[in-house]
Amino acid sequence: MDQELKSLLTILLGKIDDVGTEVGELRGKVDGLSGKVDALSGEVGEMREDMNGMKAAITNLEREQTLTRQILGATNHQMIGRLDQFTMQYETLVGARPSAAE
Repeated sequence: MDQELKSLLTILLGKIDDVGTEVGELRGKVDGLSGKVDALSGEVGEMREDMNGMKAAITNLEREQTLTRQILGATNHQMIGRLDQFTMQYETLVGARPSAAE
């Protein structure tokens, strides 16, 4: 009976060692996954910064676009005014309306 008990205890200790080994392997895998999660978190942070930078650039471009539209609108308005002045001066000098380009 003692021999049988010793054999059972030996088998049990072997199984406990196997479980301990598996737990160690699982811990290694968890550590590896934890490292990957940390790396991904860093990449997400960088992507957020890039996205914020792109948003700022878009905002600047929109502001510049609005300014450019205003400037072009004012320039166009001034050019039309000058063209009207030149037309009136031409009519005064020549006494007739200029005809369309042929």
